[in-house]
Amino acid sequence: MMFALIDTNSDSEISYPEFRQKMRAMHLTLDEDELKAIFNKLDVNNDHSINYDEFINEFASMNTEKIVEKMKKILTSSKIDPEYYFEKHCILDRTK
Repeated sequence: MMFALIDTNSDSEISYPEFRQKMRAMHLTLDEDELKAIFNKLDVNNDHSINYDEFINEFASMNTEKIVEKMKKILTSSKIDPEYYFEKHCILDRTK
């Protein structure tokens, strides 16, 4: 759900502008260099976007308590259907 929340154009990749916009919208107290560092850490293949696998694999290894807590609050109050995104990504995973 976090991936889908950040992927505002639903192209299954997160660009830096999407990432920056959502992090700013959550009022995180991270400066531009910190945001870029997090984005670059998540962008394992350095293609200037974060795909679902990169996000899941790298996000879990980062020390991102502040981001996770903010996202949990947003997701709890959002109207995003978790089943839809679960099915969407399971279908994508089966085609690899």
